[in-house]
Amino acid sequence: MNKINLPKSVSYILDKLNENGYDAYIVGGCVRDYLLGLCPHDWDITTSATPSEIKKVFDHTIATGEKFGTITVSVHDITPHEYFEVTTFRSESTYSDGRRPDAVTFGKSVKEDLKRRDLTINALAYNEKEGLIDLFGGKNDIKNKIIRCVGNPDERIKEDALRILRAIRFMVKFNFDIEENTLTALKNNVELIANVSKERVRVELISILENKIEPQKYRKIKFIFNYLFKIKQLNRSENKDEIKFLIEKTIWSDLNYKVKLSRVLGLLYSDTNDIQFWLTSNRYSNEEVSTILNLIKLERDKKLKQDYSAHYMRILLSKYPYSDLELYFSSTNGKYSYNNLLENAKYPHSLKDLVIKGDDVLLCDISDKQKGECLKYLLEKVLLCPDFNNVSDLTTFIKEYKVINNL
Repeated sequence: MNKINLPKSVSYILDKLNENGYDAYIVGGCVRDYLLGLCPHDWDITTSATPSEIKKVFDHTIATGEKFGTITVSVHDITPHEYFEVTTFRSESTYSDGRRPDAVTFGKSVKEDLKRRDLTINALAYNEKEGLIDLFGGKNDIKNKIIRCVGNPDERIKEDALRILRAIRFMVKFNFDIEENTLTALKNNVELIANVSKERVRVELISILENKIEPQKYRKIKFIFNYLFKIKQLNRSENKDEIKFLIEKTIWSDLNYKVKLSRVLGLLYSDTNDIQFWLTSNRYSNEEVSTILNLIKLERDKKLKQDYSAHYMRILLSKYPYSDLELYFSSTNGKYSYNNLLENAKYPHSLKDLVIKGDDVLLCDISDKQKGECLKYLLEKVLLCPDFNNVSDLTTFIKEYKVINNL
């Protein structure tokens, strides 16, 4: 293996630990990414030094996870505002809750530390003196594009069920295959995901959905989507096989994850209240919930499938955030609709775009109670014809509104 070109700050941290009598290595994803020909973004460091010893070696540290053995180190003189996690070697422990170790036990060697890791492609360490430390064939698995658990896959998964989602995320991200025994362990233990916090599941699911998945590889991991979306419990009576196929086709596509979720949930549930409950109970943000529900409303808008007029586009712009409309139209095949959206976005389409404001309406003998409805009436006229957005025409429409409403 060729020498890894380490950033100056990383080399400094390794050297500083060595100078003080401690072993130190870069470990995990940064080594994996280098072997994949990718540029590492996070440089994690593991060492024989304990947290208290790490703090003595470096001037600028933050005790971000000291009880778990992690100290964040900053090397201000070399790279200001850049931080690196330095973690003490850890050894294997029991996992009674299927998620976290019962106790954090510091290890004595890098070999002991690598032995407890989830996947062979992540159980890699390196320093300039010893080169690559690869005890479980991770380099070979990267070469052969294989996802494989370290040691006994069933034991690894039972220790921490989040590893099911991590294995699948790496599979789809790097377009790897999952080794047969590992895949069997993932399937057999899928119910253990219930032990994982919904926040962590959400993050992993989004990362999985952000990738395009080859159909033949999707079929190997469809069990995870059946579990997370409860697809096998599909309660819509009509065209179940067709709905399941459309769900699969959506998941393996290269669409934005919010679009994927909107289409999958829209196919699974006819009631938007059920969809909103699924999203909120699975810890999706208010912004994500709003966007996904808007995407579903747009997909179910029958008029939208027929009316690509400039007038209807401006009506949509008055109802939905531009970003949601852009996301929807960019994910459909109707490019005319998307171009029409772009064209009409420059025209007035909201109350704040009107040249007449609330105070102007009040001066026309419209009560404060009627003000909002009158402004909506004016907006309807402007949506129909943007040229109406002038004081003269809008004043005429205010008079028209008064007559219609006997004011």
